[in-house]
Amino acid sequence: VTAAANEPWPEDVPIADHAAVGLSIPSSVRVAKVATLHAATATRIGRLPAAVWAEVRERFSGIARSGEMPNAETRAAMAEAEAILNAGADEA
Repeated sequence: VTAAANEPWPEDVPIADHAAVGLSIPSSVRVAKVATLHAATATRIGRLPAAVWAEVRERFSGIARSGEMPNAETRAAMAEAEAILNAGADEA
Protein backbone atom coordinates (compact mmCIF):
# COMPACT_ATOMS: atom_id res chain seq x y z
CA VAL A 1 0.00 0.00 0.00
CA THR A 2 1.33 3.43 -0.89
CA ALA A 3 0.16 7.00 -0.46
CA ALA A 4 -2.05 8.16 -3.32
CA ALA A 5 0.04 11.35 -3.44
CA ASN A 6 3.01 9.31 -4.75
CA GLU A 7 3.58 9.15 -8.50
CA PRO A 8 1.06 6.52 -9.69
CA TRP A 9 2.19 3.30 -11.35
CA PRO A 10 0.05 1.74 -14.09
CA GLU A 11 -0.93 -1.27 -11.93
CA ASP A 12 -1.91 0.72 -8.81
CA VAL A 13 -5.41 0.07 -7.46
CA PRO A 14 -6.90 3.09 -5.67
CA ILE A 15 -8.60 2.60 -2.31
CA ALA A 16 -11.70 4.76 -2.61
CA ASP A 17 -12.48 5.16 1.11
CA HIS A 18 -9.12 5.01 2.89
CA ALA A 19 -10.57 5.88 6.31
CA ALA A 20 -13.08 3.02 6.14
CA VAL A 21 -10.24 0.50 5.84
CA GLY A 22 -8.16 2.03 8.63
CA LEU A 23 -5.74 4.16 6.60
CA SER A 24 -5.02 7.72 7.68
CA ILE A 25 -4.34 9.10 4.18
CA PRO A 26 -5.65 8.45 0.65
CA SER A 27 -3.86 5.33 -0.59
CA SER A 28 -3.49 2.80 -3.39
CA VAL A 29 -2.43 -0.83 -3.52
CA ARG A 30 0.88 -0.93 -5.40
CA VAL A 31 0.41 -4.30 -7.09
CA ALA A 32 3.74 -4.26 -8.95
CA LYS A 33 5.80 -3.97 -5.76
CA VAL A 34 5.56 -7.03 -3.56
CA ALA A 35 6.90 -7.30 -0.03
CA THR A 36 6.41 -10.26 2.25
CA LEU A 37 6.77 -10.34 6.02
CA HIS A 38 5.92 -12.68 8.83
CA ALA A 39 2.38 -12.31 10.13
CA ALA A 40 3.80 -11.84 13.64
CA THR A 41 5.43 -8.57 12.53
CA ALA A 42 2.30 -7.19 10.85
CA THR A 43 -0.60 -5.41 12.48
CA ARG A 44 -4.01 -5.53 10.82
CA ILE A 45 -5.51 -2.06 10.68
CA GLY A 46 -8.51 -2.83 8.49
CA ARG A 47 -9.83 -4.80 5.52
CA LEU A 48 -10.04 -3.88 1.88
CA PRO A 49 -13.46 -4.12 0.22
CA ALA A 50 -14.05 -7.18 -1.97
CA ALA A 51 -14.12 -5.01 -5.11
CA VAL A 52 -10.62 -3.67 -4.38
CA TRP A 53 -9.30 -7.22 -3.74
CA ALA A 54 -10.84 -8.38 -7.02
CA GLU A 55 -9.05 -5.60 -8.91
CA VAL A 56 -5.78 -6.34 -7.08
CA ARG A 57 -6.04 -10.04 -8.03
CA GLU A 58 -6.79 -9.17 -11.65
CA ARG A 59 -3.85 -6.78 -12.00
CA PHE A 60 -1.54 -9.06 -10.05
CA SER A 61 -2.41 -12.02 -12.29
CA GLY A 62 -1.77 -9.86 -15.35
CA ILE A 63 1.72 -9.04 -14.12
CA ALA A 64 2.43 -12.69 -13.33
CA ARG A 65 1.23 -13.79 -16.79
CA SER A 66 3.30 -11.13 -18.53
CA GLY A 67 6.58 -12.72 -17.46
CA GLU A 68 8.01 -9.27 -16.67
CA MET A 69 9.22 -10.27 -13.22
CA PRO A 70 12.95 -9.64 -12.96
CA ASN A 71 14.22 -12.58 -10.92
CA ALA A 72 13.40 -15.83 -9.14
CA GLU A 73 13.07 -14.12 -5.74
CA THR A 74 10.44 -11.73 -7.10
CA ARG A 75 8.59 -14.56 -8.84
CA ALA A 76 8.55 -16.56 -5.59
CA ALA A 77 7.25 -13.56 -3.61
CA MET A 78 4.52 -12.94 -6.19
CA ALA A 79 3.49 -16.61 -6.14
CA GLU A 80 3.24 -16.48 -2.34
CA ALA A 81 1.23 -13.26 -2.46
CA GLU A 82 -1.07 -14.65 -5.16
CA ALA A 83 -1.74 -17.74 -3.02
CA ILE A 84 -2.68 -15.48 -0.11
CA LEU A 85 -4.94 -13.35 -2.33
CA ASN A 86 -6.62 -16.43 -3.77
CA ALA A 87 -7.28 -17.76 -0.26
CA GLY A 88 -9.87 -15.00 0.08
CA ALA A 89 -10.10 -11.38 1.08
CA ASP A 90 -10.89 -12.31 4.70
CA GLU A 91 -7.54 -14.06 5.03
CA ALA A 92 -5.34 -11.28 3.60
